[in-house]
Amino acid sequence: MALAYGMDRKTFRKKLEYHEIFLPNGLISPADQRRIYDKLGMPDKKIPG
Repeated sequence: MALAYGMDRKTFRKKLEYHEIFLPNGLISPADQRRIYDKLGMPDKKIPG
C-alpha cells in the first residue's frame, strides 16, 4: 500500500500512526484497508498485479 501512496513503507507506517491507525505485521486486512482509505483517501497510483 505504501507504494500506491508513493512513499516508503516506514514513512507510510509513521503516517498511519499519526492518524492513530496501528496495524499488526503482515498482510493488511480488507477492514484495515477501508480504515486507511477513510483517513488518507484513495491512492493516486495503481499497484500492478
